[in-house]
Amino acid sequence: MALERIAVERRAVERRAVERMVVERMAVERRAVERRALERRTVERMVVERRAVERRTVERRAVERRAVERRVVEKRMEIFTSAVWRHTMVLFTLGDWLRGRGHSVEEQIQSGGPALHLADGEVLLSIPHV
Repeated sequence: MALERIAVERRAVERRAVERMVVERMAVERRAVERRALERRTVERMVVERRAVERRTVERRAVERRAVERRVVEKRMEIFTSAVWRHTMVLFTLGDWLRGRGHSVEEQIQSGGPALHLADGEVLLSIPHV
């Protein structure tokens, strides 16, 4: 009987030891899964931030390029006097594109007043009235 009790107690101790090992192993695996999830979220965040930086860089360069182009056109326009504008003809090559967007060349000119506009509404150059 004493041997039986010792055997039962030994099996109980072994069972508790196995249960502790299983619980500990599950905890280790859970931490590993959480660590991988955190790493994945970190990488995803880094990719999103990198794309945002690249997008802002592209937008900034586009704005800078438009500013340079505008300065070049304005510098070229400085050589013209008001007498030149009496003999000037403007050729519009984006009529089809404007019509595709629901506008006409006439509307575009009228909406600009004394300034000639690009289709996106940005002032390209000012033309004095004569």
